[in-house]
Amino acid sequence: MKIVLNDDIQALLRNRNLISEFEVAYKFGDLVIAEHSLSGMRRQLTDVPSYVVEASNKPDLLKG
Repeated sequence: MKIVLNDDIQALLRNRNLISEFEVAYKFGDLVIAEHSLSGMRRQLTDVPSYVVEASNKPDLLKG
């Protein structure tokens, strides 16, 4: 299942130059994938810090 990482994690990955401003990172199974939003090209991210993967496993809570 494809799970798009939240905005904070996307910003962190951009600050570390792991993804470009035109890429979106998502989790697909146990892989973290970067997909270019214009060309559709995909690549696997291998240097993702473990805390990023752990943070992506936490469900977002709805605030009421």
